[in-house]
Amino acid sequence: MRLSRILAQKVKASGYMPDLIVAIGRGGYVPGRLVSDFLLFNDLTSMKIEHYSRAADMREEARIKFPIPVDITGKKS
Repeated sequence: MRLSRILAQKVKASGYMPDLIVAIGRGGYVPGRLVSDFLLFNDLTSMKIEHYSRAADMREEARIKFPIPVDITGKKS
């Protein structure tokens, strides 16, 4: 939570405001939601990226298993 608050403060201080926050599954949902809340921002979506085919078998390249479920054409994230 502390790191999410720090990130949100840095984003706010930079003057940058995204159109969309994308949370990455298996570790990024909670930080994404927290950053979204700290920025008082409602547009949050998620996707899942996999590096593993099974528990400890790492793939050579990551692949998108569940893509972003909304059209993000022209959005900055």
